[in-house]
Amino acid sequence: WIMRQAGRYLPDFMKLKAKYDFFTRCQTPELATEITVMPIDQIGTDAAILFSDILVVPQAMGLAPFDRALDILRYSSIPGSSRHHWGTDVDVYSLDPETFESGEGAQVLAWLREHAHSFGFVEVYTADSLRPGYQPEAWHWSYLPLAGPYLESINDAAKNGTLPRFEGFEGAELADSLRIVEDFVNGVNRTL
Repeated sequence: WIMRQAGRYLPDFMKLKAKYDFFTRCQTPELATEITVMPIDQIGTDAAILFSDILVVPQAMGLAPFDRALDILRYSSIPGSSRHHWGTDVDVYSLDPETFESGEGAQVLAWLREHAHSFGFVEVYTADSLRPGYQPEAWHWSYLPLAGPYLESINDAAKNGTLPRFEGFEGAELADSLRIVEDFVNGVNRTL
């Protein structure tokens, strides 16, 4: 987390980031240790957690950068493109797709699909074969009164060339070729 979120705000981390690429920072024990203890030393937190980032798995599988990015996008969004970061979307009940196939999970999903619209919520990533982007996520629901106008603003900015570029993270240079705005930000339920 320090490497991708909070680390953006620590000057010492930014110096290391300028000097070493993402994978060098992850795969060099001394650097990973130094980065992990930064918040303890500088902010005074009680502990730090060291974990393997999602980006290292596709690399270990030997995938090319573009294919790695596509594989990661099956499970996560790139920084700046997550609907959760808009403050309009929530995950409900479980993040395991199988949970919604039977039993209580199926009952929860049936209730949501029947009633959530009454509260302004819609299912975002449906199992529509014509919908590009992320895999279906029965747990992901969007508050349409806020998310609809937000999506419209993003599309207007993209159309007018005023949408800020994706930058500041490993793989940002692939955002245009991955069609992040076209296929992922807009790869939603057609009611949105």
